[in-house]
Amino acid sequence: MITVDNHPNIWWVNQGSSLTAEREKGILFAPLRSRGGRVIHHWETMKELKVGDIVVHYANNALRYVSKITSTAIETENPSLTDEHQDYERGRLAKTNYYELNPIVDIKEIAQRILELDISQGPVDSTGRVKQGYLFRFNHEGLKYIQEAQPSTAWPEWASFDTDIDDGNTKTELDYSAMVSSLIDHIASQGYIFEPWQIATYVTA
Repeated sequence: MITVDNHPNIWWVNQGSSLTAEREKGILFAPLRSRGGRVIHHWETMKELKVGDIVVHYANNALRYVSKITSTAIETENPSLTDEHQDYERGRLAKTNYYELNPIVDIKEIAQRILELDISQGPVDSTGRVKQGYLFRFNHEGLKYIQEAQPSTAWPEWASFDTDIDDGNTKTELDYSAMVSSLIDHIASQGYIFEPWQIATYVTA
């Protein structure tokens, strides 16, 4: 076992009709540009995802899943998962592990509190409604509030924080072999091919 700093970013994704298809593939996907060629900030945030980041998944007035990013986003051909994105040739795709929330978290009662957190480019607008868009910034305080507001919902250990980890002092114990496996997956997702023993030897050195 080794100890490493663990400061995952927290994200909020709106999926709607794309939720089922993206969950089945274990991915997040957003186009590169609008139909008019514009850069859209809630698509550009895909570039900032890093391995270990946590994402809460919103659809149909509730948070239904939480996931943990397992590969950074790469530019790729449109996987054509739904009709929603059929007009876009390319986009950014990141892999993530979905965990179903049971019971789901209805955000109507807590949207105002999320708004009060004043998150820059956050998911809730000035009226307390969830914004139209895809991937928005969230934070640890918001995640902790959601968990405390509905304690009946079971959350995975990796998405639960007993203390504020923004102060730069929190460390997490990670299994060495799991770290190497994650690194191998990430390198493969970027299109590079190495034997697992080569990567393990490099990390050990």
